[in-house]
Amino acid sequence: MPNCRSVLASRIGVGQSASVSTRQRQRTRQRSARVAACLAVGLAASCSSSSDESTVSETDVPLDCDRATPIIDNEVIGVATDATIYGLLLPTKPLPISAGDELKIVWRMTGEGDLSVSYYSPDGRPATLAFGPEAHSGSGYDRPGDEWGTGFTFDEPGCWHIHLERTEGSGDVWISVAR
Repeated sequence: MPNCRSVLASRIGVGQSASVSTRQRQRTRQRSARVAACLAVGLAASCSSSSDESTVSETDVPLDCDRATPIIDNEVIGVATDATIYGLLLPTKPLPISAGDELKIVWRMTGEGDLSVSYYSPDGRPATLAFGPEAHSGSGYDRPGDEWGTGFTFDEPGCWHIHLERTEGSGDVWISVAR
């Protein structure tokens, strides 16, 4: 499933020269197809509402996670104010993330100051990070901002809220956890 935020925020037409190669046109067509798929999925998701434990598929993801941040290529893009947030998911098992799974996320966030990370269960209870945030001096994860690592354990299915904050800049990611 494509990460709609990253597809919609991709570099289509941004900073490109007027000459467009065949390869660039192919990439643009592929991105356009992904955008269309994201819009179709988003429309379908917005049409379904349920307060019970109904599921969308055999992965048993509750429908009450309307705000789930899309994941594409193990990456999420947060919704932020005065910052940008990218997270590279390093799961211990193949996706989807299931209750009981441990998950490391490498964050890249712009802004100023140290990073504070908190996360909350589907019913709003604060949870304790497995580790972090730990500052990283560098890696191959090429996104803007400073880099940190955090560890999470999701002990129940549902929509988990992760909040990231720096002295300047803050934002959120919602992770949908299957049964």
